[in-house]
Amino acid sequence: MKVAYFRDTDLMYITLKPDSHYKESEEVAPGVVLDFDDAGNVLAVEIYTGASEKVDLSVLLTEGLPTEARSSPASGTGARGGSGA
Repeated sequence: MKVAYFRDTDLMYITLKPDSHYKESEEVAPGVVLDFDDAGNVLAVEIYTGASEKVDLSVLLTEGLPTEARSSPASGTGARGGSGA
């Protein structure tokens, strides 16, 4: 899973299954789109309008993951809201 936030457009994109084949998208709420694969499984969630108003971007909490969370080398931020710890 990957969570990406684009400050310049205030867009958040959460990829749930990065290696799956995209088929279609559906807007499920104003500014919120789900991407689906051929079997109807959700691949990603996109908040393309006012993500910072819909989501608390100050913290990212993880719980019960089977592996340790890690950050992208390019981002330099940790899984605890950017503390790097």
